[in-house]
Amino acid sequence: MNQHAPLLSILIPAYNASKFLGRCLDSIVSQDQFSDNVEIVVIDDGSKDRTLEIIKDYSAKCDSIHYKTRENRGIGPTRNELIDLAEGRYFWFVDADDYVSADSLQILVPLLLSDRYDMIMFGFNWKSAEGVKRVTCSGEYTSGLDMADHDVYNNSLWTRVYRKSVVADHKVRFNTLQMGEDFDFIFRLIPYLECCKCLEQPLYNYVVSAGSAITATDMKHKVKSSDDSLRCIESCFQWIRQWDKSRQHILRKPLNFFLMGYLYSIFVVPFSYRYKMQVMNRLSACGAFPIYPLPVNKRHKMFSRILNVPFLRYLSLFLDYILLRWK
Repeated sequence: MNQHAPLLSILIPAYNASKFLGRCLDSIVSQDQFSDNVEIVVIDDGSKDRTLEIIKDYSAKCDSIHYKTRENRGIGPTRNELIDLAEGRYFWFVDADDYVSADSLQILVPLLLSDRYDMIMFGFNWKSAEGVKRVTCSGEYTSGLDMADHDVYNNSLWTRVYRKSVVADHKVRFNTLQMGEDFDFIFRLIPYLECCKCLEQPLYNYVVSAGSAITATDMKHKVKSSDDSLRCIESCFQWIRQWDKSRQHILRKPLNFFLMGYLYSIFVVPFSYRYKMQVMNRLSACGAFPIYPLPVNKRHKMFSRILNVPFLRYLSLFLDYILLRWK
């Protein structure tokens, strides 16, 4: 183990990840010229496959890898524990079935050594059976609120490196939701972040694999994901009320971005009409309507204007339900 505290802690929650974990770890340890500045912390969350064996093999070969194994507790508690274990000034969550780009540390480490930024966000490659989509961002911002006010945000935890002290000082933690836990964590940090930088380079490779939460198709999973997303939205609307009107206005932008994705799922997934009505009523009760400020995206803006009129909101819901039944 390094005699000094590392600059960056790369945090990997692993559960039944034996198929891809080697690729993930290889992408990091191959950049060994930065080993003095980087530690890798892995928690085996009660895996039933060879995940722990793989972690032990890599740890024996690389002094920068530290690990812990225990019973299964789920992704939220595991991420909280990883943050607690991290010794770095900054931390970066990497999923065990993804991998980082070969030049990621070469680009990140000098920026982190400057000690200038509370958060660095970067581009990524979205890899699926349909091909590779590159998602980019760019710019430098005086704060997290300044960044959000310029409509720069996404819901992807692994696109960010955070200063650990900001998270610790403000006691921001992951919840236990199946869906929305990443957004909830990212969102609640926005008001506390000072200088932020966005890098256009894709430093991360997100791999959509069969069996992941994003590809699950059974209705039980969809209902659970919907319920958790709704709970997340309700909690976030309650949380922003502590801020002044100016900050609330800015925070509504990323919150509405998440809300748009959720509302889209309510319309396209064949939930029961009763369930969809309950969702709309709960969204109304928590203050989600009217949606303001209106989204920048033209389709989202038109969708928001329709939903902001109660009669059109429920008429659209009814027509959508009828159309889904006829399919």
